[in-house]
Amino acid sequence: MKDMLTRRLLTVSTEDTILDAVRKMRDANVSSVLVINSDELVVGIITERDIVHKFTLLDVQDKLLAKAGVFMTRPVVMARVDHLEEDVRSLFFGKGIRHFPVTKGTHALHDILGIVTVTDLASAWFGKGTTSEQNASGKHEQSILIVCEEVTTREHYRQILKALGFQPVLEGTSDELMERACQQQLPLLVDIDGLELEKIKRYLKMLKGSHNNIFLLLSSQPQLVGPLREQLKAEGHFVVLKPLDISYLLQLLNLAKVTKS
Repeated sequence: MKDMLTRRLLTVSTEDTILDAVRKMRDANVSSVLVINSDELVVGIITERDIVHKFTLLDVQDKLLAKAGVFMTRPVVMARVDHLEEDVRSLFFGKGIRHFPVTKGTHALHDILGIVTVTDLASAWFGKGTTSEQNASGKHEQSILIVCEEVTTREHYRQILKALGFQPVLEGTSDELMERACQQQLPLLVDIDGLELEKIKRYLKMLKGSHNNIFLLLSSQPQLVGPLREQLKAEGHFVVLKPLDISYLLQLLNLAKVTKS
C-alpha cells in the first residue's frame, strides 16, 4: 500500500483563499489540498467534496475570496505509515474518510509522507485483475450477478467487477438472474434504469424478503434513491445514485471478503 502514496503534497495556508486552493487542485489535477498554519502544522484538509458541499451554504458576497479555513475539514485524521493498511481500512470503512494523509509521527508538515485516496485504492485493485495463472492455481472468484437492460452499461459493470476479482454473471433474463441470486444467496448488482415500474417493485420485494447477501441497486433518478434507501437498510444493501461511486465498490469488495472468509 505504501506504493500508492502520492508523494507530492499540495498545501495552502489558513490565510489563503478558497480560490487559491481551487487553482492548485485544478493545475495539479488532484482532489484535495492540505491546510497548514504559520507553524507548518497540518490543521485541515480541503477536498472537492468540501468545496461542493460548503460553497452553496456559505453566506458571503464573494465566496471565492473566503479563507481556506472556512472550507477545510478539521481535525485532519491521519494514517500512520507503520500501520497504513490497518488505518486506511478502519478510517474508510469505519468513518467514511476518503483522503488519508500519511504521517510518520506528528501533524507537522515535515512528518507527512504523502496521501492515499479511495481513487488510489480502487486503481490498485482494478489494476490487479485476475490472471490465468491465478485461476490455474485454484483461486476462487466470487460470482456476482448483474441485472441491467442496457447492453453497453452491462459490459461496463462486467469489466469493473471482473477487475475487482469477481466472476460476473450476465447470462439469462433479468427474472432468471434475480431468482438465482435469491435462491443461491449470491452478490447482486441491479441497474433499475430501463426496467418497468412493476418489475422494479417485484424485484424490491424479492430483495427485501429473500436476499441476505450483498447487493447494489443503482439508479440515475435522484428522486428514487432516498425512498429506496429507507426501505433497504440492511448492511450490504446499497442504493446508489449513478454514476457508481468508487467508495461503494470498495465496500462491496470488503463485504465480499468477509462473506467468503
